[in-house]
Amino acid sequence: MDAVEAEAIAALLNLTLKLSEKAFKPRFLRLTEWAATPPAGADAAVGRATTLFAAAHALTARLRCCRGCGVWL
Repeated sequence: MDAVEAEAIAALLNLTLKLSEKAFKPRFLRLTEWAATPPAGADAAVGRATTLFAAAHALTARLRCCRGCGVWL
């Protein structure tokens, strides 16, 4: 993951923590649509999918909570 992608994902995480689920959902859906839109080159398609999976992984890792304890990991 390059530095620009890492910064974009960090910004997405910070924004996500400030949004309600209702406000976040359309933004995440737009990200998935962007990743699914075929770009000009084949390498760019792989890059978009990789970015989507990296963002989803970072979000799930950040938002994961212990069962019932209320402690954010």
